[in-house]
Amino acid sequence: MGSRPSIVAEFPGSVLPSAVLLAVAVLSCPAATAQQKSPTSHSFEQTAALAKQASEANDLREAIPLYRHALALRPQWAEGWWSLGTILYDRDNYLEAARAFRKVVALQPDHGSARAMLGLCEFELGQDSAALRDIHQGRQLGIHPDPQLRRVVLFHEGVLLLRKGNFENAQQVFDLVSRDGVEGNELLLYLGMSVLRILPANAPPEGSTAREIALRAGRAESFAASKHSDEARKEYGQLADESPQTANIHYAYGRFLLELREIDAAVAEFQREIQNNPGHVLARLEIAAVRYGLDSVDGVKYAEQAVKLDPQRPFGHYILGLLYLDTNNFTGAISELESAKRSYPNVPEVYFALGNAYARSGRKAAATRARATFTRLKAQSKKEPADNFYGEQTSGLTHEKLGAEADAKPPE
Repeated sequence: MGSRPSIVAEFPGSVLPSAVLLAVAVLSCPAATAQQKSPTSHSFEQTAALAKQASEANDLREAIPLYRHALALRPQWAEGWWSLGTILYDRDNYLEAARAFRKVVALQPDHGSARAMLGLCEFELGQDSAALRDIHQGRQLGIHPDPQLRRVVLFHEGVLLLRKGNFENAQQVFDLVSRDGVEGNELLLYLGMSVLRILPANAPPEGSTAREIALRAGRAESFAASKHSDEARKEYGQLADESPQTANIHYAYGRFLLELREIDAAVAEFQREIQNNPGHVLARLEIAAVRYGLDSVDGVKYAEQAVKLDPQRPFGHYILGLLYLDTNNFTGAISELESAKRSYPNVPEVYFALGNAYARSGRKAAATRARATFTRLKAQSKKEPADNFYGEQTSGLTHEKLGAEADAKPPE
């Protein structure tokens, strides 16, 4: 089973207190009051009222059987399932709480808070994939604006992403938590592990030098997330100077410098990372990405090395395809972009680049098909969240840089 991160003292809201759950329960089922009442419901209304009274009085042992009885009389009572779920969650009965929240989701598919709470239950039950899916969907639908609930949901999403090795997206989520003003070593450790690309299973032990380095990296990233760039630069720079052999420290510092648009300094850090670890694929992809459009010939060298080191990484093929296209190697560009397309079938920018490569190599029919696919996916992405690069997108190749031309004109 999964375990709740031990951040009760340092991270307010890791364990949602009854008062928060009650407040969210009262406000999170607006559709409940609009449900039709059946003429049979005197017993239901009476039982439901008693359940609410017990819940509001924090007499949860009394409230649970009352809610169960009321729900047996009226199984479509979404507010009741929500209230029962929050009480069971508060009492650490995650299996039964999950069942209650699934009832809410079935009755009200757009109930983002219920979906997120279901994900929190699944987290505690060790069902990581389901938990990540439901927390993510809950956030997309929109959760109750209580700041404590938001922080708990975000924190658990970050932990789940970190467990999957999705370090970039985990960092982005933990950045949001840090930006909310949350402090404490638990969050700093997870932030540091995100930027240093350390899986939770490999977390450095208490009291070790590696643990202190991870905490300092987390502190640097916390400064960066809060837009305290001078403090972040100082912390990252000192850490890179004092622990230059630490895996991914120069990579993390370089990514931070890219956020400040300090390209040359960032590239120097990526090169130091490669010196420490000659097989570092991501540092090469970062350099290749920042060279795109500025010095694509030099970028090709780094992208080719990255693809050779890790031919199974589709994003490497995508960047190499862009660089080949920019250096008029259209045959190479088509080969690399078609390889990337197999992993990114719903990313419009891939088809934009492919359309240009086809057109410039004289393959007009293929260019027309790519243009049509690009136009369809681009329109679709404006209506609903589009597929992305699964956390692989480099700092140097921003979405704006990827899509700037694509927004202006489809491939001819």
